[in-house]
Amino acid sequence: MTSPGEMCWEVADHRASVTTAGSRFSKTGGSRWFRLDAMTPQPTVWPALRYDDAPRAIRFLVDVLGFEETLVVPGSAEREVAHAELRRPEGGGVMLGSTGGPDDGVHDAMKPGTGAVYVVSDRVDEIHRRVRAAGAEITLALHDTEYGSHTFSLRDGEGNSWTVGTYRGA
Repeated sequence: MTSPGEMCWEVADHRASVTTAGSRFSKTGGSRWFRLDAMTPQPTVWPALRYDDAPRAIRFLVDVLGFEETLVVPGSAEREVAHAELRRPEGGGVMLGSTGGPDDGVHDAMKPGTGAVYVVSDRVDEIHRRVRAAGAEITLALHDTEYGSHTFSLRDGEGNSWTVGTYRGA
């Protein structure tokens, strides 16, 4: 027996789902896969980016886009960041590191300036003002979309594309 809030597993076919006790499961369609109806935690996705000047990128993401530093691990060289985690007060986060660090076989294939990240915020106008004041390149003007988002896009100092909008997904 589980108590409310305790993690539970539900297995169907070869797939598994984790939830908290107290959630209801219901079968969907004719499949044997179960779907959570209530108390489903929001998924966490961590975009990962590489920067030639990671300390400068961290300052931009914190001061302009509103991230908060939660972890910054220095690298072995001057101004090198081995690993950093930044979170948004409104939810979500991003991981980043410097180019030129130890070859881990995965992230070294990522070139600076090739990432694209969407940031959900209720403070789009405020962030837009800070982006303009910082002189960052705005690639898509502030506008309202046909699907109800108030949004704009920009490039950070190394070319990564960031879109900030109110759309939280379907």
